[in-house]
Amino acid sequence: MAKTPTYHSWAMMKQRCYNENSTVSDRYAGRGIKVCARWLDSFAAFFEDMGERPAGTSLDRIDNDGDYSPENCRWATPKQQSNNTRKTLRITIGDETLLARDVADTKGISYDKLYGRLNGCGWRMEEALEIEPHFDPRAVAFNGEARTKAQWAKHLGISRQAMDQRIRVAGWDIEKALTTPRTA
Repeated sequence: MAKTPTYHSWAMMKQRCYNENSTVSDRYAGRGIKVCARWLDSFAAFFEDMGERPAGTSLDRIDNDGDYSPENCRWATPKQQSNNTRKTLRITIGDETLLARDVADTKGISYDKLYGRLNGCGWRMEEALEIEPHFDPRAVAFNGEARTKAQWAKHLGISRQAMDQRIRVAGWDIEKALTTPRTA
């Protein structure tokens, strides 16, 4: 079976984890990702546990921080693979964790806008999901209102530079930056 896609997946799994010259070694061996003892030297054991690789799939670790093992691997589609990376933004609502892409679709917000609201602008989850999608993604949400930092500065009677100083330089959170009175 040496020329089959299944064998290739097994060989590449080992390459990623144990070949220091691999171009992706830092993402696998460098993070301590290993192949379980059962699979390391036995393609037959790998094949017994995983079966033949279905067309259109590749080997995927369910937990990206976990090792290659029967309980942590599956054959996954490209979409499943792309949704299962360390960079994939996940959102916890109540006691359920969902993909941010799915939540954005449900709320009618583009993924990029939701990502920007949460990571670029520091919005709280509730604000990022509830404020209408046409708002400027650079806006900062506070008490149910969304304005750009320049608009908030004008509203507070301070300069944009002072607002930037509070947030970027002093490291204030949005609430402190917007509720601290300006000094004379």
